[in-house]
Formats: sequence, structure tokens, C-alpha cells
Amino acid sequence: MAGRATFVRYVVPAGKSAGPFAAHPAGTLEHVHLEAGRIEFVLGSKSVTLTAGDSCSCFADASHTFDNSNGKFEARFYVVAESPLARAKLQSIK
Repeated sequence: MAGRATFVRYVVPAGKSAGPFAAHPAGTLEHVHLEAGRIEFVLGSKSVTLTAGDSCSCFADASHTFDNSNGKFEARFYVVAESPLARAKLQSIK
């Protein structure tokens, strides 16, 4: 991911989890937007529950999981991961 941003759409079925995913390099930001359902976003030892329409942003320098193991419906969400270099390039455009 060095020097770029990635955009991914995930669908996690009810009763399942996606991850754990390895930590990204220090300074990497992940932006998550939940389109439908409910998901617990676990990052290291912290977690947040997102419901349809919620978004969050965090530094993704720890192992992380998108947990829908207690869900009754699939969870659909988008993740944009920005490397520090990608953010620096955007700032230089301003």
C-alpha cells in the first residue's frame, strides 16, 4: 500500500467475521462507512459498533477485525485506507 490509498467494499454475512487483518504501517488511516447492517470494528484492544449510515476513521496500526458474528443480517461497508505518503501527496496539491 506504500504511497497510495486503497478503496474496498466488504460484505460480511450474518454470523461471520472478516479478519483479523494485519496492522498497516504506522500513520496509515482507515476510514470505514457502513452501508447496511451492523458491525463491530475491533482495532487492537478497542472496538466500536457501527450501524447503517455510521462512519469512523482511525489509525490502523494494529490488527483489526470486522465482526458480524452476532449479526442477524449481512453487513455491507466500505474501507478507504490512506498511507502516510498518499496523504502527503494530497496535502501538496493544496
